[in-house]
Amino acid sequence: MAHRVPMRAAGRLGLAGDTVAAGVVASVGANIVSVHAQSFGRVADALVVVPGASVGGFVDVALNDTAAVGLVGEYDVDVVDLAALTPGVSCDLSAVRLALFLKLSFG
Repeated sequence: MAHRVPMRAAGRLGLAGDTVAAGVVASVGANIVSVHAQSFGRVADALVVVPGASVGGFVDVALNDTAAVGLVGEYDVDVVDLAALTPGVSCDLSAVRLALFLKLSFG
């Protein structure tokens, strides 16, 4: 089981038209990771700071003046080395995230 808190600098670069915007997103920094692992009778608890990074892309489509829908996806890389404490557990926290979103403007 692992939980992480990201501490990252993030950037977003893209092109926007009248109704569509698309581009890339990236982040780099560190994560504070709390890990609990059990393997072959051994138990390891660790609170560590590890490097982390992500890269992905986004697409926004305007529906009208006040609403837009979009899709964003990213690949996030993060690894904690627990091999010395719990054999067979690598604790690879890498993830692929994909999200649909709705933006509403109230101003």
